[in-house]
Parts: sequence; structure tokens; C-alpha cells
Amino acid sequence: MKTNRIKNALAVLTFASWTFLASKNASAAETPAYAAHTGMQFGIGPDILLPLNGGAFGGGLDADLRIGIGVGPLILSPGLRLAGYAQSGRFIGMGIGTGRIILPIGPFAPYAIGGLGLGFLARPGDSGMGVIAGGGLMLHFGRPLALGLEMTFQTVTGTGLQALVLTPSIIFRL
Repeated sequence: MKTNRIKNALAVLTFASWTFLASKNASAAETPAYAAHTGMQFGIGPDILLPLNGGAFGGGLDADLRIGIGVGPLILSPGLRLAGYAQSGRFIGMGIGTGRIILPIGPFAPYAIGGLGLGFLARPGDSGMGVIAGGGLMLHFGRPLALGLEMTFQTVTGTGLQALVLTPSIIFRL
């Protein structure tokens, strides 16, 4: 009985939140965060690899190509991420189809990201499905500048690789 009340309260709260956000849709499109995440985007950034199953820290670089599509107060952003990491003398590569859900709120743009694709390690036969899941937050200072931080869980199935990847970002727009 108590569980049903909690579920009902959460459903009402969720509906009220979406209704409020939908009513703000007209002004949302005018914010720097909303404008910055719609349309075609390309980004490149450094990564810090924090292994979850032991081993040394690593580093790398990722490149994202995505398109942001405004859907009410949200932005849906399908894309492609290519990433390469060096860890303890080995190379790790990933090619991942990604999806983002972004909720711009004034200058802030929190988002969730997930994706699947191909992952491999330097040794032959060490490959599997690359998986990414996590989120991030961007802070926009008008059109030309944004700062952000992303934290994702990444794994390559069948290889034992499981890591948190921290990606700071600075974006300059022209």
C-alpha cells in the first residue's frame, strides 16, 4: 500500500515537472545552453582513464560528432564517438554510436549519455562490444565559451576492461 502511494507521488511529481518545463519551452530556445546544443556539433577532448578492476591510470583522447534536435524542453542528440586510450603500455580503442538527452536550464546543460559499439585492446583477439553510460554538466557563458565535465563508465565486453572515464571540456564557439 505504501509503495503505491510513493509510486503515485512520483508520477504526479514527474508530470508536474514535465508540464512546468514544457511551459518554459519558448524561453528555453533562447538560452545559450539550448542554442549551443542544437544543430551539428563536433568536439574533441582529453580523457583520464580510472580502471575499476586494478591497473594503472591511463589517458587518451575522444572525438564526438553529433546532431542536437530540440524536442520541447529537451535536446536529443544522436552521434558517434571515437576514442583512444593508453594504459600501462597498451592501446584501447572504441567506436561507439551514442545518444544524449540534454536538459538545458539557463546557462546549465546537464545530460545523460549512453552508447554501444566496437571496442578493442592492442592484442589480437581482445575485442568485444564497447559500452558507455554516464552523464555530464556543461556551463555556458554566452555563445563563445562553455566549460564542462563528463564522467562515464566504459567497458569492452570479454576483455576485462572496466573503467570510469573523466573528460573535462572547454568549448569555444565562433
